[in-house]
Order: sequence, then structure tokens, then C-alpha cells
Amino acid sequence: MRRMMGLMIGGALLFATSAADAGLRAVYIDLEKSKQLQIDVFDNGDARVGEVASPNYGLWLGGEFYVVDASGGKPVVARLKDIA
Repeated sequence: MRRMMGLMIGGALLFATSAADAGLRAVYIDLEKSKQLQIDVFDNGDARVGEVASPNYGLWLGGEFYVVDASGGKPVVARLKDIA
């Protein structure tokens, strides 16, 4: 009986699930200009901001904001406080 109870508890722990991590996404739409701004906020507080159809975007990582220009095929990254 004890062995069976141990197997049942062990099996339950093996298949137990935890809550899934999930971020937050917001999309702002400008109907007049047919543009969409997408903001993704991750669980750790980092974020990605950019137009939906654009290869360029901004990143908020660890308290710093970075501008990413990927339009030339090779991403170029600059920290905002270095260029402002």
C-alpha cells in the first residue's frame, strides 16, 4: 500500500505543471497611415518596440534602450544614451 501510494505521488509530481510564462503584446493601429506599432513586454521587464512592417525596432534591455537598424541586411545596434 505504501509503495503504491509513493508511486501515485511520484507520478503526480512527474506530471505536475506550473503556470506558463507569458509576456504582453500591444498593437496600436493608425488607420489614416495604415501603420501598426507593436510593443512586446516580456516577463523580466524587457521590451521590443517597432512598426509591424519595418525591419527597424527598439529594445529595452536591462534599463537601457537600444535602436536596431536592420534595413541594410546586417543589424546595426546603438545604445540610445550613446547617440542622444
